[in-house]
Amino acid sequence: MVPLTRRTNRFISVKRSLYEKIMGEDELFPGIPASERLLLANHVFDLGEFLLPSVDFLPSGCTVSASKHHFVYFAPCHQREQKIGRPYVRLLQHMGFEKLQEFPDTMYCCGQGGIMGFKSHYHEISTRIGMRLVEKIKPLNPGIIVTECLSCAIQLSQLTSYRVIHPALLIAACLE
Repeated sequence: MVPLTRRTNRFISVKRSLYEKIMGEDELFPGIPASERLLLANHVFDLGEFLLPSVDFLPSGCTVSASKHHFVYFAPCHQREQKIGRPYVRLLQHMGFEKLQEFPDTMYCCGQGGIMGFKSHYHEISTRIGMRLVEKIKPLNPGIIVTECLSCAIQLSQLTSYRVIHPALLIAACLE
């Protein structure tokens, strides 16, 4: 049985031998059959996605200086493609980060992901892509940029003077 989508309980039946041929061997997980890799993948969650069902059990009034800063949340490209929504936005707003503003345009990329920002011969184009995003963020005048992507955090830290932080750190600070 193969899931139709990542987060549903709907399956289609495919012969294991056919599925194994389609998926093939994986360099990162040699010796682990494709069906087992898929089973594992369907049980791996982003931290925000994992915490969201428990949002009502999290404190609603954060004592961290949430009201001092204007936070701008940037959803990284890969998170947008996972189609899991914006779990961190909901979690942080519940915890008292009223000034958390979502970056309004979903078509912008930091330019750092994949091979773009980590190979020297892509640095210039990576920076140009990232600067398009930076120019859109500047008018929002964030005190802090919030993103769960390490690549985005690196790029935005290098291209701006804004502090960039992972939302899990804000959640952890509220839980202390």
